[in-house]
Amino acid sequence: ALNDGNGTHIWASDDGLSWRHVTRVLAHGDNACLYADEAKGRYLLFHKFGGLHGLTSRRMWIGLESKDGKNWEGYEGIRQWRGCLVADDYDDLVAQQRGCLHSEIYTTAVHRAGEVLVSMQSLIDVWSPLRQSFGQNANGLGHVRMGFSQDGFNWRFPKGRPAWMELGAPGEYDAGFIELSSGFVEDNDDLLLYYAGSRYRHGWSINPDFSLRTDIDRADE
Repeated sequence: ALNDGNGTHIWASDDGLSWRHVTRVLAHGDNACLYADEAKGRYLLFHKFGGLHGLTSRRMWIGLESKDGKNWEGYEGIRQWRGCLVADDYDDLVAQQRGCLHSEIYTTAVHRAGEVLVSMQSLIDVWSPLRQSFGQNANGLGHVRMGFSQDGFNWRFPKGRPAWMELGAPGEYDAGFIELSSGFVEDNDDLLLYYAGSRYRHGWSINPDFSLRTDIDRADE
């Protein structure tokens, strides 16, 4: 049992079987991406947060850095963090071209390619109803895009920020929503990236008042 409470905790192991607790980093959000950047002798932790762009609450990501995995820089408390993956006005224009209202960063995975860090980012393009209080918006569709960075905190994108992967065709298992794993897997000369898919859009089980639907068949849950 942990005495430090909920949140994101760092664990370490020498054999992958026996694990020891290193530290509790913070307690925000429900998704994170930990990357061991061997080339720079550091760890990078990308963490999902709730924040604002304009007047709307939305998902975004901060970036932390550590030399030893125990002491982290980039988060000093509420509203004292290093934002690095935050949807902006251009992302919102892309979302509106897709028939939605705005865009949010849902998950990310990072890999080093020489001097450049490459990320795949799954986005959720959201439509109404939007949260009128601080919270996560429910309704939206997803796609994946590519980003690149020299330092891991300031990210750029190919011209036009095109989709790298779209939803599946109607009826396929990933026709409604897609979500990335938090890391790449190197397999000889191949680089693998896993993802999860849903036949239904994000928020399909939530009513307009943000309560949960009770009319869903168990087989569809």
